[in-house]
Amino acid sequence: MFKYWYVVQVYSGFEFKVKYVLEKKIFEEGFENMFGKILIPTEEVMEMKFGKKKKSERKFFPGFFFVQLILNENV
Repeated sequence: MFKYWYVVQVYSGFEFKVKYVLEKKIFEEGFENMFGKILIPTEEVMEMKFGKKKKSERKFFPGFFFVQLILNENV
């Protein structure tokens, strides 16, 4: 069976927390073979704050992340 990509909408700013909880739940339930990658698309940008350069990560799609999985009645 193929793993397809799905988009999951969450509260903006909670993407990494939801990813952590989802990975924990996948491990607890034993669904490691049903899930593939879980991606939060980000890019590293340089910002100027108070006259100093600072590296930070910016999300391409705030409030969304991508999950690769086999969808069935168990998942």
